[in-house]
Amino acid sequence: MPQVKDGVEDVSRAYVLYIITTIFTAATFITTTARIGTKLKCKLRLGIDDWLIMLGAALNIVADGFDYKATASGFGRHSVFLSEADLIEAAKYSQLAVGVANWSIGVVKLSVCFFLLNLIRGTHKRFRWAIYGMIALTFSFTLIGAILWGTQARPLAKLWDPRIPGTRGSTEDFLIVVYIVYAFGCFTDVFYALSPVYFLWSVQLEWKKKLPILLLTGCGILVVVVAVLNIIFARDFLDQEDSTWALTNEFICDIIERNFSTVVANLPALWLLVVRLRRKYTTYQKESSNNRSGYLPPRLAMSQRSMVISGTGKAQVSSQALDSHEMTEFSDNSHLLRSMPQYPAAAAAAHRIHVQTDVEVQDEPRNGPIPDGARLNV
Repeated sequence: MPQVKDGVEDVSRAYVLYIITTIFTAATFITTTARIGTKLKCKLRLGIDDWLIMLGAALNIVADGFDYKATASGFGRHSVFLSEADLIEAAKYSQLAVGVANWSIGVVKLSVCFFLLNLIRGTHKRFRWAIYGMIALTFSFTLIGAILWGTQARPLAKLWDPRIPGTRGSTEDFLIVVYIVYAFGCFTDVFYALSPVYFLWSVQLEWKKKLPILLLTGCGILVVVVAVLNIIFARDFLDQEDSTWALTNEFICDIIERNFSTVVANLPALWLLVVRLRRKYTTYQKESSNNRSGYLPPRLAMSQRSMVISGTGKAQVSSQALDSHEMTEFSDNSHLLRSMPQYPAAAAAAHRIHVQTDVEVQDEPRNGPIPDGARLNV
């Protein structure tokens, strides 16, 4: 039976925090690794959006680590059941998670901006300027949020340790800042989720090619839903007496929002890479099929060229001489001619050998069938 103190039961939601943090940390790591790893495997150059998404994912994982530490210290339980040291530790790591999360969300959104710029490169001039404006606003709000978070208390450690001498700003003022930052976050999430519709809707592409990108990018609407929940739960910041319990919902939404935004940012890029890999694989299959059927690229094709085997059985280049390039290619396999079987003089007066591929030489009889052993397969 749970312990009861001051009319409050000792219940914990730490397991919820652990499960959600683990799932979304793994999703962030897997999708980012798949995106970057696939590009490196294909020997593609990493763009600014790729470097930013790596930075954003790394910051997300660091913030998740702080959330793990805060949960282990007692976050998700009522404060009345925690020791003073545990309260300070839980508050410290939860605040550090907030500070890092501010930068991670901003960097991921900047990555999306540069991805969109790369997607519409050379077109939609007005839309490009709109994205440039979003880059400036995103960076500005991220910087403002970091400054406001860092100036809540002087010294900063006063933010989680009330024993340290210093000053701390009012929670009400901080809540106003939270509302502004979250509202701007919702606006940018809507922009990033729906903007591809603007320039992909009229593009002359098959719907089976456009629809996946639109759907994957549209997943950002789910991020907007979580961001709205963040605004709803933000008022729990006012409960300073039982913050480790009251802010649990807020922190769950924060973990989901910043990690899921990274996952959504990776999905369109991963889809484009998958399409490119599939196209390369299809091309490779066609080339392999052509090679097996005797097809040669023009550089190696030696059709309409022939060698004449005289009645003595010695190979000679015919009067249809090879040009210098083809002669070089042919001479690489000249050692094969010396190992050809000698025809008896009475067997055939002359036979013409056509070099059809770089791996097969076939005899075509001019005066009757070729004796046994006269067919050469290299």
